[in-house]
Amino acid sequence: MNTNNPPQKDSQQCTENLQTLISMGFSSEQCRHALAASKGDLNVSINLLLRGESSGEGEIQGFESSTMIQIELSQYSFSEGSSACSSISLAFASAFLNAIDQTTSCNDVITSSFLQASVLSGIEKYQMLGVGEGIPQHKSPEEILNALPDAFAVQTCGGVRQGVLTSDEGPLGLKQTLSSCRDSNDIGWMAVVLTKPPETVCVCLPPKTETNSVLKNYILLDSHPRHQFASYGCYAMFHSSLDHLNQSLKLLFPQTDVGGS
Repeated sequence: MNTNNPPQKDSQQCTENLQTLISMGFSSEQCRHALAASKGDLNVSINLLLRGESSGEGEIQGFESSTMIQIELSQYSFSEGSSACSSISLAFASAFLNAIDQTTSCNDVITSSFLQASVLSGIEKYQMLGVGEGIPQHKSPEEILNALPDAFAVQTCGGVRQGVLTSDEGPLGLKQTLSSCRDSNDIGWMAVVLTKPPETVCVCLPPKTETNSVLKNYILLDSHPRHQFASYGCYAMFHSSLDHLNQSLKLLFPQTDVGGS
């Protein structure tokens, strides 16, 4: 695997913006949530922080606080990985579901080592597809599973579900689709590989019967650097509720109103 390390403008910019805000005396957590709430806009972030629109714990009003683990490595760290996000997301799902149980905290499973190993595993599996010149680079999760049925230790359930990214939280909305996925599983944790071409991420949903707040997290796993979250590499973000997860996903995948006037 050849490292490419191309200059990542967005990643570098979000890191610079984060450091600029921290240098002004605000905490790292406050700065991250200001950047998330402003979708990476430095000036808007500064205004949010200066107006004091955060709680004593660093939470920007209208944006619930979350915990993040991130590493410098991302899919773009390798020339073979720039289009491997679907394969990496399947690697996330496989590694997580095979490590978690009803008594294990997800914080004990998802570590920096977990993220790094999943990225490397996903890129390795992606190379097994033989993607080359003249062949579409981006592959959907179902295409990968059909081509490599034994590569990922996961059991699929429910098949492919279609959703609509609009401001209307109807039955095909993102939140309702994820809720429906979770409600269909009475056994334990579920991983949903979520695609909005050409990008794919993985979300992990806790058992709907889980009541222990320490074990009940809604997790976003993403191999892309994201200026929205001041993330310079692959990251895991832990959320306290489905609403909170949906809030983060809306920043990654902006909604589009398709209705007429």
